[in-house]
Amino acid sequence: AEEKAKREREKAKAVPAPVATAVVLSRSLRTVLASGLVVRYSVNEQVAGHFEVLLAASVAHRIGLHGPRATGLAKGTAAQIVIAKAILVTTKGGHNTIKIKFGKRTAAGLRRLRKVSLKVRLVVRNASPKSPASTTVLTVVTLTH
Repeated sequence: AEEKAKREREKAKAVPAPVATAVVLSRSLRTVLASGLVVRYSVNEQVAGHFEVLLAASVAHRIGLHGPRATGLAKGTAAQIVIAKAILVTTKGGHNTIKIKFGKRTAAGLRRLRKVSLKVRLVVRNASPKSPASTTVLTVVTLTH
């Protein structure tokens, strides 16, 4: 019985993390504020996760936006706040696009800027019940009017 349990643990550890990519297709701040940030994503298996759009806390403070602080960023990264979110659930591997919409107050604040740099974070988890693994992808985009 002990040997069988050991084999099960080894097998569970062998499940690789999902492979994911995310590319922001939008470049115009005006279009993004009107209809949403278009992100093309690709995954290699069935996953569940979410997108987060991050803005530097210093810029957010300057234009009067508030939101939860982004956690889990690399050391040395400037403080960021989450200004938009979107859920992602897939039934199999593949690629698609998603539009991440901004709220009215967020859009009004961003509209005052001529140029803004945003980070888009994609966090996905595989569907393995015994050993779930996750992957995080961070993409930077600069939008201009």
